[in-house]
Amino acid sequence: MKFSPTTNPEHLQVIIKPTLNRLVFKSDEELAESLKTLPKEIDFDVPDEEFNTILYLAAANNHIKTVSYLLLEKKVNPNIKVSEDLTAAHIAAAKGYIDILEKLAGCENIQFNEKDRYGETPLFRAIGNAPDEKLLEIIRLIINKAPSSISVPNEDGISPIELALQRQHLPVIYLLLENGADVNKRCCMTAANMMMSQSVPSRKLANGFVFFTGSTENDNLRQCAKLIIETYNKQHLAENVKELAISNRLN
Repeated sequence: MKFSPTTNPEHLQVIIKPTLNRLVFKSDEELAESLKTLPKEIDFDVPDEEFNTILYLAAANNHIKTVSYLLLEKKVNPNIKVSEDLTAAHIAAAKGYIDILEKLAGCENIQFNEKDRYGETPLFRAIGNAPDEKLLEIIRLIINKAPSSISVPNEDGISPIELALQRQHLPVIYLLLENGADVNKRCCMTAANMMMSQSVPSRKLANGFVFFTGSTENDNLRQCAKLIIETYNKQHLAENVKELAISNRLN
C-alpha cells in the first residue's frame, strides 16, 4: 500500500494538523512520530499525484528528523523523482538545507548527478538558488560525493561555472576551478560580454573601451569575468594557438 494523503484521510492526518484558521504541515518532531504509527507495509517510494513523496516534502521543509527516519529506518529511495523530475537533493540544495543534504549524502545509493526536467543537477540548483552563507559548504559536499557533477550542463548548455559567473560569485568560481571545472568558449564569451556591458567608450584610446569601475558591484563583475577569461586562455592555449595558425594560413 502506498502512502496516499491525497486519497486516504488517515494518511492526510499523519502529515497535517488543524490550527484556528487552517490546516498546517506538522513540525519535524510531530511528523516523524506520526509516521511511526503507520502500518509497516506502507510504501513511501511511490509519488502520490500532486502530493509528490513524503521524503521530498520533508526535505523541502528542512525536517531533518523526518528525513533521517525515512532514510535510515524505512530505507526510502533517496533518488525518487517527483514533479518536474525533482529529487529531495534538488530542493535541499536549492534552499540551502545543508543538514538534509548530509543525510542524503550518507545513503550509499544516492545519486547527486540526477537531472530534473530542465537538465539541472542538485549542484546546478544550488549555484543558482542557495543562499550565500550556505553555498560554498553545499558545493563542497556535492562535489565530494559526485565530482563529475561539476561538468554537467543544463538543457540550454549552461555549465555550473557559467552559472556561477552569471551570479557573479567569485568564491564559487574559484572553488569550481580548484576542483577541475573547465571553462569553455561559451563561458569565456559570456564573461567578455559582461565586461563590455559595463564598459564606456574612451576618446583617448581611439574609441576603445574602458571598464567602468565606479561601484563595488562592477568591480566584482570585473574580477569574475577576468578570472574566467584568464582561465580559459590557460586551459585552451594550445587550441587557441592552433586556431590562430590556421587562420593565418587562410589569410
